[in-house]
Amino acid sequence: MAFHDWNHDGEKDWKDNAIEYQLLKNMNKDEKPGYTPRSSSGMSGCGALVATIATIIITAALISFFFGGDVSDVPSWLLIVIFIIVASVISALFGSK
Repeated sequence: MAFHDWNHDGEKDWKDNAIEYQLLKNMNKDEKPGYTPRSSSGMSGCGALVATIATIIITAALISFFFGGDVSDVPSWLLIVIFIIVASVISALFGSK
């Protein structure tokens, strides 16, 4: 059954069904059939996990080098800044090209 009275005769009959079928057929003709995956230009999930672990290890090494390994003496805002800088450097070096 048609959703609209396309020929404006006051009824939604077989003529409206035929018109609506042709409209939908023409609309779907322009679409590409099937599924086309997008090309990935980012880092994989495994790469992101490795980058995160590397960031944690490098941040811990920097803190132990500059502060003697005592994390309780380091302000939390400084830990966050160091972590962001290290993560940015790793992302720039090994991220998407």
